[in-house]
Amino acid sequence: MGGTRTYFYNLLDYYDNDQNELVVAVTSSQIDRQFDNRITKRDIAHIIIPERIIFNTKIFAIFPFSVFYDILIVLYLILKSNPDLIVFSVGTPPLFIGALLLPKYILYVLHTYPDVFLRRTGFILKYIIETFLSKTKQVVSVSNGACLNIVKYWQIDRKVNYVNSIHNFVKDDALTGSDEKNCILTLGHIEWYKNPHLWLRVANKVLADNSVGNVEFVWLGMGSLSEEMRRESQTGKNVSFVRSHKDIKEMFSKALIYFQPSLMESHGISVVEAMRYEIPCVVSNVGGLPESVSDFRTGFVMDVHDEEGMAEKLLLLIKNPSVRRKMGNEARLRYEELFTEVKWRQKMDALHKKIGFN
Repeated sequence: MGGTRTYFYNLLDYYDNDQNELVVAVTSSQIDRQFDNRITKRDIAHIIIPERIIFNTKIFAIFPFSVFYDILIVLYLILKSNPDLIVFSVGTPPLFIGALLLPKYILYVLHTYPDVFLRRTGFILKYIIETFLSKTKQVVSVSNGACLNIVKYWQIDRKVNYVNSIHNFVKDDALTGSDEKNCILTLGHIEWYKNPHLWLRVANKVLADNSVGNVEFVWLGMGSLSEEMRRESQTGKNVSFVRSHKDIKEMFSKALIYFQPSLMESHGISVVEAMRYEIPCVVSNVGGLPESVSDFRTGFVMDVHDEEGMAEKLLLLIKNPSVRRKMGNEARLRYEELFTEVKWRQKMDALHKKIGFN
């Protein structure tokens, strides 16, 4: 389960209590078995909202036309349930940013970050945010790095105090040990921004060292580059792109190292999962990854294009069990320090006090 979905369910747990009457609004395409089970078991009210499609075009998914959809849908939700607080869980900015125009308490939780300026329409976005972002309407991001990019590319320096960083978390869980720890593990969508081509080149460099024995590289996930990467990996040994696995914990139990060389990563929830299980991590220096991994303490933070350096650090950890164990222990301590449910709830409580909603 990716970071966006994990954060959404964490929000669901946070607001689903005796003090709140919770209503969830989703499109039909967002409903799957997992979502349906959670909603049904808790008897949570939900509203199906229309997709951003009209006349077979996704015009309402394109800014600034998306603002009209935002306003109409939120007005409909206000009429339907009259919420005191509206929390948006958004994976594609700036969808639903138009809701800021409406007179409600709003938290805009953004799970990624913009990486380009909107050339022709950026001034409209900047105007909306600078005019309507306020004490009662704030943005929540999942890392400090993501916050910096939001402020930079939306050009909202004057509103920086209303852009908050609250890291995602994964619930603590015991891991059954395995005698077959031989895996360099990666989880995530097989897309360009996860850097799968570099990942494969680094894997081949490491495996070319005959002293690594039966170590294997495993990428668990799917995406638009899945088939391409599977074809390319067939020429090497001990490298696999796996569509799915019935037990993610089993994969973590076999992992020596977690490897995440992403080109773009707002936080990296799988890195946090690995740290929870005392697995050292080798990651790129983008987005929120350097906030999760403490360089030379819980793993290594590398330049995103440094293939040789990544291979070198992976080999160092493979060949030095004592270093690997020490970094794994430190990773667990860092997880407990920063990424537990208790820490997350404390920050959420503080945010609600900040906006004046108790």
